[in-house]
Amino acid sequence: MKVGVITCHKVYNYGASLQSYALQHYLKKQGIKVYLINYLPDTFRSKYNLFFVREDRRKIIKKFPILKLLMPLSNRQMLITWGRKRAFNEFDTKYIELSPLSYSSINELRKNPPVADIYIAGSDQVWNTDMNNGRDASYFLDFGDERVKRISYAASFGISNIKEEYKTPIKEWLKRFEAISVREKTGLNILASMGYTDNCINVIDPVFLLNKDEWINLSQNHIHKKIEKAPYVLVYDFYHNDIKVKKIVEKIAKERNLKIVSINDTKRLSYADININNAGPLDFVWLILHATTVVSTSFHATAFSIIFQKDFYCYTLLTQKNASRMSDLLELCQIKNRLNIKPHEMNSLIQWEDVKSRINDKIKESKQFLHDNIK
Repeated sequence: MKVGVITCHKVYNYGASLQSYALQHYLKKQGIKVYLINYLPDTFRSKYNLFFVREDRRKIIKKFPILKLLMPLSNRQMLITWGRKRAFNEFDTKYIELSPLSYSSINELRKNPPVADIYIAGSDQVWNTDMNNGRDASYFLDFGDERVKRISYAASFGISNIKEEYKTPIKEWLKRFEAISVREKTGLNILASMGYTDNCINVIDPVFLLNKDEWINLSQNHIHKKIEKAPYVLVYDFYHNDIKVKKIVEKIAKERNLKIVSINDTKRLSYADININNAGPLDFVWLILHATTVVSTSFHATAFSIIFQKDFYCYTLLTQKNASRMSDLLELCQIKNRLNIKPHEMNSLIQWEDVKSRINDKIKESKQFLHDNIK
């Protein structure tokens, strides 16, 4: 049995890398041969590529080659996080198994499709139509032999509804799927609006398929031991500008006498005591594991806070479009009072035994979905 998984990988995003690893690792533990389909469209190839030229600009560059010398100037900020890129690349090399061939378009996938008995789409926001991948037939497995079984695991639309104009092609692409699982309950509503209700289920994100001890053991090799002895509140504010996050982080740090440690990309957090811009995926896990409290606008920072049973608070991004991702997970755990709170609303300790029971039930259901559909 050979399984090919397509997901948004090589995007230098903590959640994307860790969920990719988790699904692959879990399936390997079940004795299944599995690899990630090495699909990197131009929108992903441009990440951290100082000399990348967007497709819509190539004709201009070809006509006026001298302009290519100016292109890197707009990407100078990428140099700031070159260490971060290296950490992600090392993680991929060590832990992610890729298909023998690489692909950059749906046409390439159709011309010489990956060899597998089963294709899996997911997890994470592979079907988010606010992004290019959510409108790309590749992520709906519209390639390969008809005899290949197609399913999704914890695929996410990332938003609560999609535009009508996108439903027609997606509805057609999904016809080849034998079973569909999505990460959010709102995803089931979107599927139902396109007529898909049979063999559709809500499952948990792949990072929960591995237990707490597995993640602890995996994250032992890290680069930030120097802050282990200094209790800290970890902040991961995706856009570095959420005033709600700033207020609660500063309140927590002052009241509990904690350092403020921030995970960054290209920007530093002005109110943090320690800014880290070279953290790889396992550093991300380690920093959450050793934090006293975690405050973030990240779904996967929230997920790992739950796995490690950390005191945490989370906020939807300023656009509010990721609200369903956060709220669905917190509703499952019945701890929605950790979402979008104001500093004066900081509440009591989480009853982790209750949360663990609810999470374990969903994990069991999710593993059963994989067992039933990969055989």
